[in-house]
Amino acid sequence: MSSIINSIFTPAIASLYPLILSKKDMKIGKSYRTMLSKLQLILGVGLSGILFNVMSIELIMLINGVSFIISSLFERQIKESYIIQNTKEKFLSLLKNGLNYVIKTPLLFHYNVLSTLLNLYFVGYLAIFVRYIFLEYYNLNEIYYSNTVIAYSIIIILTTYIINKIDLNEYYAILIGLFTQLFAIVMSLMFIDHLYLFIISILLSNVGLIFYNIPMVSKIMCEIDKEFMSRAIGTMSFISSVTMPLSNYIYGLLLEKYNVEFAIIFTLFVLIVSVIYVLLRKEFRFDDEGKQMIKS
Repeated sequence: MSSIINSIFTPAIASLYPLILSKKDMKIGKSYRTMLSKLQLILGVGLSGILFNVMSIELIMLINGVSFIISSLFERQIKESYIIQNTKEKFLSLLKNGLNYVIKTPLLFHYNVLSTLLNLYFVGYLAIFVRYIFLEYYNLNEIYYSNTVIAYSIIIILTTYIINKIDLNEYYAILIGLFTQLFAIVMSLMFIDHLYLFIISILLSNVGLIFYNIPMVSKIMCEIDKEFMSRAIGTMSFISSVTMPLSNYIYGLLLEKYNVEFAIIFTLFVLIVSVIYVLLRKEFRFDDEGKQMIKS
């Protein structure tokens, strides 16, 4: 049920940004959203630990449900014109139309290819690989992993703030992010037996993620026609929802059948392919106006 709700909620909330923000404010809006989500994660980890000690699981779930109701009341205060589509298209037809729109829009298509590649590594890397390293490889308890989650959330907040303060073309931001992640993964391979250096590599990989994610997603939001906003974002969310469990499965399989080093080598391979893809595709080389491509 939670997955069904998220599959409806995520595309809908993402579609709001272009409706309530101008193109020049899109990156700032996305940055603030990222900062707030990570602050929420930090507070959530701390608060959940306290609540589990003083309340029953049923009461905690009730509080969580009420928080969604309060959130919906706040969203009702957003006043913005939107396009009402009088359509009786079925779900599969809407998904097909959204997919056609994404495929026929070069920037959206190549963004999704790159995003799919990166999801193949980053989702499973954080959710499965890093957790395995802490709990199985180092034989540490859950608190070390939780503290690392809080640490990289703080790093993401700081990186997001920095990105807001610098004027960096999206193409170079993507490359900086990818090369930072490459360096971080090489570092994790070299220092896998050194806990604190490995933690630093995790933090660096999150810095790289934000350098890539915020500018690119902001640009994508500006490029989608409002008429196709919900369908395009819904299609991209659907693609991500398929890639994420696949990433978790791949890392689980690599760790079970092979070893930690093999999982890291797989990560390096995906990142190298991603870098080559960005360098070869001119669609990523857009200028600050978003229309005229930077020539190679």
